[in-house]
Amino acid sequence: MLVKNILITANLFLIPPLGEETESYEIDIHDGANMKRTLSSATPTAIYTVAMQQADFSGPITTLDWSVRQMSAAFGRGQERKMVSQL
Repeated sequence: MLVKNILITANLFLIPPLGEETESYEIDIHDGANMKRTLSSATPTAIYTVAMQQADFSGPITTLDWSVRQMSAAFGRGQERKMVSQL
């Protein structure tokens, strides 16, 4: 099994922030109904490292269940976009 960091790219699924002073996102990593971790990013990408996978799942994963939200200073977490990625 290939062990690697995972690059999550969210910009394919979201509309660019309008009227926000800064661009920011929160990416949630899920294990079924359980949320394992939230990553924060100032760009529409984030890296889910091998060390994070080890801590969350006790080893490398082959399927990533994740969701992303744009953050807003006025409204907090925006609408969730869910994805399942085969790695």
